[in-house]
Amino acid sequence: MLDAVTHEDELRIETIAANVPALVFQLQRHADGSLCCLFTSKAVRAVCDERADPEDAGWIPCISNLHPDDRDSFFSAMALSAQQLTHWNWEGRIIVPPHDEKWINLRAVPCAMPDGSIVWDGIILNITLSKQREDESVHAWFALEKLSDHIQRAREEERSKISREIHDELGGILSTLKMDLGWLDKRMDDPLLLERTQAMAQLIREALQTARRISADLRPGALDNLGLVAAMEEHAATLLGRQGISYSFTPPEQEVELDDLRATAIFRIFQESLTNIVRHAKAETADIQFSVTAEELAISIRDDGCGIIPERSQRFQSYGILGMQERAKQLGGEVIVSGTPGHGTTVRLKLPLAAPELITR
Repeated sequence: MLDAVTHEDELRIETIAANVPALVFQLQRHADGSLCCLFTSKAVRAVCDERADPEDAGWIPCISNLHPDDRDSFFSAMALSAQQLTHWNWEGRIIVPPHDEKWINLRAVPCAMPDGSIVWDGIILNITLSKQREDESVHAWFALEKLSDHIQRAREEERSKISREIHDELGGILSTLKMDLGWLDKRMDDPLLLERTQAMAQLIREALQTARRISADLRPGALDNLGLVAAMEEHAATLLGRQGISYSFTPPEQEVELDDLRATAIFRIFQESLTNIVRHAKAETADIQFSVTAEELAISIRDDGCGIIPERSQRFQSYGILGMQERAKQLGGEVIVSGTPGHGTTVRLKLPLAAPELITR
């Protein structure tokens, strides 16, 4: 009767193992380090090797055809599991004749036996397809990053072009109209006409101011003419000063020499940080620190405003903060935004100076 029950249990286990969409195995490591396979389900052929024989106790799943580059990690994971009696989790490649590779995921639970051996009960999954999709996702992400960088560069070039055209062309036309109206104004005696020409002159002055403001917003002239530090100081004076926010600006002790790509990215990050102070911080003061070493450029922008709120920062992640972080990342740097509700916000930019080229993959 006992033999009948045991046989029935074995059949049930084999049936379950055969229906599991993975290779089910039982592996033993003896005290002398030798290995033997106590059980493998019929899925061994599909998962590991079509030539494998589940009845062959001398054949050990995957070990015979491990990828050479993954053997060390396989046996290290096995040894750690045996030593600490913790789950054996491993992911790597096997060679499938003649020249194919498969990615597998092994998960097993160890059990120490009275004779000093370790027995693992586990499963092996074929994860080749998911790995391929993962690789495709990574390649797609890198492609998107390159596209984002290309769009960013194209946008900056277009902004510079439009800024120059507004400043040179439109600004020149408006200045000429203003001078022509001044010439007419001196030659008119009719009070009504004089009033009209003076009103027109005022409109032209306002249009000139608007054109200059738009041109500066698109591409600050100081960035091209005076350099990054001067452009940052000018922008802080214009934006924070206009809003009545008291601020301090500490420039770097040494001169900063940067290519246009880096200078523009740094200025845009700085510009976005100050815009956030004006729009969201409700701050009264701001402190700007700019330092440069041989290896790194660092900028810290701290305000005494309401402080960044975690829930709100998550909502803003898709806009200003993400944009700053993406610009810094493309140049090998990072932007860290931190703060406490009621105690202000700090934006820190760190950018390595050792490799001026844009990071590519």
